[in-house]
Amino acid sequence: HQAGIENVVASSGTSLTDGQIRLLQDFTNNITVLYDGDAAGTEQACEASNVIAEGMNIKVLPLPEGEDPDSFVRSHRPEEFQQYIEAHQIDFIKFQENHLLEEAQRDPIKRAEMITDVVRSISVIPNQIVRQMYVSECAYMLGVSEALIINEINKQVSQTKQKG
Repeated sequence: HQAGIENVVASSGTSLTDGQIRLLQDFTNNITVLYDGDAAGTEQACEASNVIAEGMNIKVLPLPEGEDPDSFVRSHRPEEFQQYIEAHQIDFIKFQENHLLEEAQRDPIKRAEMITDVVRSISVIPNQIVRQMYVSECAYMLGVSEALIINEINKQVSQTKQKG
């Protein structure tokens, strides 16, 4: 808030709760997730994005390694921070893909797990047009067929319906 961003919420810890998400949905469908610029922060950004993805427009703002939101904001003028947001926020699926691709490198098992994680995130998107856009982009980025991703999404949706 001190950096000029008026609509800010702290999750009060590393876990974003269902109650916090419901409150946010009362005010907006557009959320930018910001955690520390370390491995734990990256994992939390992925986890938070998956939790709040359903029906929301999620962006992730990665910070430089070693920075946390407070230190980063304190070391930049409000205009610089706003410019950083505009230049570096990334769609949550693309963020997740980039992070997981980096982790998976050339390990086929990790790569398969990564594809499953991305599919899980896409499967909760209710808008079919938006979902298809992600399917196309992910198929291209991950080097797999759209049919494979769609098949896996359908499995996820079916499993979710059976649980609910």
